[in-house]
Amino acid sequence: MSESDKTTAKKAPRRARLYYLKDLTTKKGGAERVSGRSTESQGTIRSGTIRLRKSQKKLVLLKAAFLTERLGGVSHLAEVVQADKSRISRWAKGSVPDKKNSQAITDLEFVYQRLSRFLNDNSADKWLESVNAHLRGRRPLDVLHEGRIVDVLAAANQEEAGSYA
Repeated sequence: MSESDKTTAKKAPRRARLYYLKDLTTKKGGAERVSGRSTESQGTIRSGTIRLRKSQKKLVLLKAAFLTERLGGVSHLAEVVQADKSRISRWAKGSVPDKKNSQAITDLEFVYQRLSRFLNDNSADKWLESVNAHLRGRRPLDVLHEGRIVDVLAAANQEEAGSYA
């Protein structure tokens, strides 16, 4: 990472810094590289499951921190992700979420990023918690809990396009 990139990351607001970190992960030479360090040996496949690399674990923790701030606290994130408040607190201290919660955090953060393109923060929060006609009268958060992020993104696309169901 060049000096100008480091300076840009330091000067950027906290929210922007979280997403700047995503751009640091690139593929070069078949190995994943993060901030100039090779992480090829950190990712392994065992018993048919893929373990998260250290860089991916850190990214999930950053997303959890962003969502905690965005949703207004640990209690609301726990409700949205359907996890205990104590788990969310442990994530804030550096404990890594399990696979199910990591996926829920990643999906929710992705949807927030998509909504932030055309809605302000308060509107995005309301959109996620309100009944949506594009989702057949269900709330986008409930559909996300079912693991159907594609349907939520399709509804967000329809919302952006200004179509009515």
